[in-house]
Amino acid sequence: MTEQFEYRGTWFLPSNKELRLFGILTYDRTKGGELELFGNFENERFLHDFKNEEIIQGVTTDSEHVTLVDCLMVSLGGGTLRAGKEYVVPSVKYKIVFILEGVHVDRKDELKFQKLSAKIQNLNEWIGIHGFSLPEYGRQNKEIYISYKRPSNIEFQINNDWNGQFFFSVGAPQQPQKVTVTQNIYFHMSSQSEHSLTDVLRHLYWFQNFLVLGLYGKTYWQEIFLYSDRFTTKLDDNITPIRIKCYSYNIDYEAVKPQYSAEMLFSYQDIKKEFPSLIKNWFEKCELLEYQFDLLFAQFYMDRRFSVNTFLNLAQAAESFHAKTHKGETKMDADKYKEMKKCILEFVDKKMEERFLKSVEHQDSHVVRYLNQEYHSWLKEKFNFGNELTLHDRLSSLVDTCSNDMLSSVLGDKERFLNQVRQSRNFYTHYSKLQEHTLEDGDLYILSEKLKLLLVCAFLLEIGMEHQKLSSLLDSNIYRFKHLSS
Repeated sequence: MTEQFEYRGTWFLPSNKELRLFGILTYDRTKGGELELFGNFENERFLHDFKNEEIIQGVTTDSEHVTLVDCLMVSLGGGTLRAGKEYVVPSVKYKIVFILEGVHVDRKDELKFQKLSAKIQNLNEWIGIHGFSLPEYGRQNKEIYISYKRPSNIEFQINNDWNGQFFFSVGAPQQPQKVTVTQNIYFHMSSQSEHSLTDVLRHLYWFQNFLVLGLYGKTYWQEIFLYSDRFTTKLDDNITPIRIKCYSYNIDYEAVKPQYSAEMLFSYQDIKKEFPSLIKNWFEKCELLEYQFDLLFAQFYMDRRFSVNTFLNLAQAAESFHAKTHKGETKMDADKYKEMKKCILEFVDKKMEERFLKSVEHQDSHVVRYLNQEYHSWLKEKFNFGNELTLHDRLSSLVDTCSNDMLSSVLGDKERFLNQVRQSRNFYTHYSKLQEHTLEDGDLYILSEKLKLLLVCAFLLEIGMEHQKLSSLLDSNIYRFKHLSS
């Protein structure tokens, strides 16, 4: 895993490869890439305007080909002219969104790929499969026997475009006094058709979020490799795709400690039988519920920075998720509501007309009729939304759907929980008057954690996990959520 590096080399634009400038590319996982050039692509002593570049290409001092994608100019400088002094070459700096190492790409629309391979924190631990046998130690001859056989790769379908695979990789570097055998598991995606860089990385992000559900904690990619039939090399008379290493940034990145299976909500071993259908359903739901899912997963990555917005985002996720998955659901039957609306409006029409006739002798008839129309319009507008489910209704439905002994213990009294969420949401959205069930500070944090667990349960049920299976997984994690019980 590379978290920082510095490359020196020459850099140029695809449209003018003859003009090459010396520069330094630096990369930091939490800050991203930055390119400092000594000179500028306009070949001018002074630049007056910032100009971004879609693609910048480079060759490092190690003869490595590099493509920089989405280069945003953040500073520019001109050489200061002084009498009797030499002219200094001006410099410019770019922030880089993506760094592709190993290839030159001329245009952004050429960034099409058919395969991705990624190393992700805690994927080894989550899958829980290795090829090692227990070491045997011979007391008499003082020999140690260690055996390793690489496990078979695990294949599964993601959707109609992508196939997935857990690929087992092993390395055994040797030193004079020790041999280290390390197994890594990579998440692979492959497709028969080409996909944009954005689409490929989005699918990686979706799988990473599925892993977050299992770990019940954040995780990050460590390495990303991309492959395409567009970018190939000749090796031993065979044409093979170039392995392109992709770098980007994540401001919240941190090294996550390895997790034991007992610390996870569920591992691969827990859902091995159901995994093919669950993962396929997961990617299908990500297409439909991407924004709702993002509201939840953002909170796992911001776990050390709790704020009121954490709670508001979780409440929004719950309300929006239910609305998206229960389209057309209303408080009462649509025909019944329509009939009720008709009866009420007819009654109001009648009463308004009576009021008008009584008032016409004492007030200006035009004023009275105008007021009646205004009141009537206001009432009709309220009816437009009167049959929609409220936050209270939607949360109540989610609690009932996900109900099990452990979750009920965590949430406590259902009505109290619903009122706490509703009134706290209303207060922090509108900053209205504090009410009995509005929570603050530590109590609001606990309420948010309860909402998070409820959403995780709802998401897992939505992708097809059986209710009994979910209950069993929660029961095995009862001590993890004990502090939330009220």
